[in-house]
Amino acid sequence: MAVVGSAATASAKHAGHLTSFCLTGGILLTINIYVWWGSFARRGNLFNRYGPLVLTMYAIPCIMFDLTRHLLIDNGLLSSNWSMFIDSCTDDEIDSLLAIKCLTLQGWLITIASTYLGFVLLMWGSFWNANIVQKFREIRAKWRELRELN
Repeated sequence: MAVVGSAATASAKHAGHLTSFCLTGGILLTINIYVWWGSFARRGNLFNRYGPLVLTMYAIPCIMFDLTRHLLIDNGLLSSNWSMFIDSCTDDEIDSLLAIKCLTLQGWLITIASTYLGFVLLMWGSFWNANIVQKFREIRAKWRELRELN
């Protein structure tokens, strides 16, 4: 009944992991180039100018850690001790929404903690680069101005 998991062949999993690695890495690299380019227009001290870039750069290894682990295991360069699931869990449990209970310590640290930390850093750096707080202040001021006219 599994769409992915035990129903997929090893070569199909490897192709999926490689595709995901390449696409995600390319997107993250593109975002970092964009944020780096934006740092030339930013004013202020080094922290204000390069802070968004530092955050998005730290996001890359956090996000790519799990994808790299998959590729290393697929190619036999990392032992199966780095598996993200407990051996006693069945394929049905792993493919269900309750798979989180089957995660090993590595699964928790790499898949959950590292990946989500990376996305938080990426979002924080992207919002900072877009100067989103100032834009929300301007929207709020405009909204108040419009409400006063009525």
